[in-house]
Amino acid sequence: MGNQVQPSAAIAPDGLKLRTLIVGDLPRWRTEGRDLIATTDISYCTYDALTARILDERKPQIILSPLVGDQYDVLDIAAKLEQFDFQGQYRVIADANSASKLVTQEVANAAPGLDFDILVVK
Repeated sequence: MGNQVQPSAAIAPDGLKLRTLIVGDLPRWRTEGRDLIATTDISYCTYDALTARILDERKPQIILSPLVGDQYDVLDIAAKLEQFDFQGQYRVIADANSASKLVTQEVANAAPGLDFDILVVK
């Protein structure tokens, strides 16, 4: 049996659940035994599958990803989201050692219209 993590949707300030899209290395995550549980509020895609069509179909309000993936990094995703005129929030999950103001500044320079921040995990 894999490592099953029960996802919970992000919560907006008004208490409503946010439609969340998680971008990541899904084949590797599955190989590592992670069970990716999709709900009506949570869906997943790979970096390559992150397209304007996916955003239009799933209408995420928040997108989550790791800082660095096997084939991409935060700047690659930020550039795509800027290109697609994504109006929601983009949050990167990183450890305290990787999270820095430099990363935030680089994303701001690459995608100035993007609502971006880093979620630090311990």
